[in-house]
Amino acid sequence: MNILPTNPRELITKLEEIVDSLINDEREEQKAILERETTHLPVICGRIDQRTLELGRVQLALAPFWPKPDPQPDLVDPGRRTFEKLKNLQQLTIQNHLLLEHHLNFLQEIHREVLGVDRKPFLYNDNGLVSGEWMESGCLLNAKV
Repeated sequence: MNILPTNPRELITKLEEIVDSLINDEREEQKAILERETTHLPVICGRIDQRTLELGRVQLALAPFWPKPDPQPDLVDPGRRTFEKLKNLQQLTIQNHLLLEHHLNFLQEIHREVLGVDRKPFLYNDNGLVSGEWMESGCLLNAKV
C-alpha cells in the first residue's frame, strides 16, 4: 500500500493523476466493449476498481483540509471550491461505476447466451465507494463451466 503525501497540494496533484487514469481506463474500457474484447475487459475493470479505491483514500486524506461550512456563502473561498471539486469528483466516480454497470450488463447478456457467465454486482458503502467486501472477493466475472 502506498503512503500518501500529507501536503494538500501533493494530494490534489495525486487526485488529478488518479482521475486522469480513470478517464483513460474508461476510454479503454469503452473501446474493449465496442471491439467485444471480453478477455481484456475484466483487467480494465480491475484497474478501474483499484484506482477508485485509491481515489477514496486520497479523498479521505484530504478531509482534514476541507473547509468548515461558512455562514456567509456569498464569499468565494478557494478551499470551498476545492471541496466542491472533490464532491464533484466523487459523484463522477459513482457515475463512472454506474456507466460501467450498464456496459457490463450488456456484456452479461452476451456471456449468458454464449458462455453461461454471470457477473457479480457492484456494492457501494456509505461513502459512495465500491465496497471492500466486493473488492476482496476478487471476482468480476463468475464463469459457470
